[in-house]
Amino acid sequence: MRWWRGTAFAMSYFEQKNASNAISRPHLVWVIQNFHLQPLSENGTELSGAEWIQRLLVQIDQSNNGTSAFQAQFNDFFASLDVKTLPFPVTTVEDLQILSTLPTSRLNPAYRRSVAGLWEHVVGTASPKTIGSLKLTGTALATLLERWTENMNIPISSYRDNSAEILLGHIMKEEISRSTVKYSEVMSQLVKPPMSEAKILKISGSAIANILGTDPSPQYLDAVTRAVKPLLDGYLKVC
Repeated sequence: MRWWRGTAFAMSYFEQKNASNAISRPHLVWVIQNFHLQPLSENGTELSGAEWIQRLLVQIDQSNNGTSAFQAQFNDFFASLDVKTLPFPVTTVEDLQILSTLPTSRLNPAYRRSVAGLWEHVVGTASPKTIGSLKLTGTALATLLERWTENMNIPISSYRDNSAEILLGHIMKEEISRSTVKYSEVMSQLVKPPMSEAKILKISGSAIANILGTDPSPQYLDAVTRAVKPLLDGYLKVC
């Protein structure tokens, strides 16, 4: 797939970032190893990684005589931009020749500190993927990636027909189906007639809460509650 097709496809989703059903945008962390330049502003002050990458994107657009808009596109696509630099991992040529087999303890201490700092930054920046108010589970994220992969192979003219709203509907349908199956399994194990209506409703409420996890979106909670209602009604009639 050509890069411009992937870019156009992705932007058709992420340009809806201010919509109520927008997909949460990824963060970009550009990691550069063996970086020896000192990024400085015009007045000689040191630039942060975020400032440096912004300046670099501006320079690229300027070098293209206004025919590109990489800075705007990067800032639309990504929630944040940053650059992290790592020093050389070893200090001797001998260690460099056997770098792949060196234990961590033999690596440059400054390099190890930088890697630890990078990991802390990634963990601190990363957050659960959401689409609209729906926090994606592992299976929902897999569905999202599967859908994206499928859509990347369709004609570019069709990207607009695969908006975030349609994608949200597709993922919601998959998640509701899985939740309904789990609900049915739990109810069949715990509901044994004769049983009072109050107890059945309590079991049902606990089952839904456990399936949806903490802080589900109202939209998702309502959809699952409506989807399992026929099953709940059946248990209430039998018991």
